[in-house]
Amino acid sequence: MSAPAAKRSAAGVVGFGVAACAACCAGPVVAFLAAAGLLTAGSIAMFGAAGLLVVIPAAVWFRHRRINQQTCATPDLVPVELSKRPANLTPDRSETDDGATVTTR
Repeated sequence: MSAPAAKRSAAGVVGFGVAACAACCAGPVVAFLAAAGLLTAGSIAMFGAAGLLVVIPAAVWFRHRRINQQTCATPDLVPVELSKRPANLTPDRSETDDGATVTTR
C-alpha cells in the first residue's frame, strides 16, 4: 500500500519548504543569538565598570575618613601604687542604725 500521489507531493513540498527556511533563516537566527550573547557580555562589562566607578571612590573616602579619625586624648602619666591586696573601697557599715551587720573584705 503506497500513499496517494497528492499526499506524497504535499509532503515533498513541505519538506522542501523546511529545508529552504533552514537555509535562508539560519544566518539571521545565528546572528541574533550571537548579538544577544555579545550584548549580554557588554552589559556585564558595563555594569561591572559602573560598579567600580562607585566602589573605588567610596573605598577611598572611607579609608581617608578612617585615617583622619580623631582619637581620644590620653591623660598624662599618673603615678599608681601597687599592693598585694586590693584596697577596700566600700565603707564599713558593720554597725548600722538598725542593728544589721554587713560584712566587707
